[in-house]
Amino acid sequence: MFAAMLFAVPALSEPLLPILEVAQVPTSSENTRAAYRDGFLIGNLPRAFALSPDGHYGWRSGADSIEAARQFALDLCKSKAGMECRVYAEDLAIVWPGAARAAPPLPPESLIVKGDYAFIPDP
Repeated sequence: MFAAMLFAVPALSEPLLPILEVAQVPTSSENTRAAYRDGFLIGNLPRAFALSPDGHYGWRSGADSIEAARQFALDLCKSKAGMECRVYAEDLAIVWPGAARAAPPLPPESLIVKGDYAFIPDP
């Protein structure tokens, strides 16, 4: 029971991060949304997800830099679509043209404090 209380997460009326809203990815392709949800969102930073006008995509996570992730995602998307693509999301933000940009919420100062140690979020 203690573990359940420790890891219980309160229900949120809206998502903590807009980037987690898979249904908002501007495509009608469920395959693209699945790649976003099951690949990009669980990937390491730096990461980027690119889309073409016809629903093709490319993404990269765990790159050396955000610039490298962005370029890889754009090149991969273009190779699949045969046309230019645009970056939809990178790291923890949606960067799609016309999308409202919001900074991710700041994490708590420490996540868990116990005795002589604490779990503290990375910057």
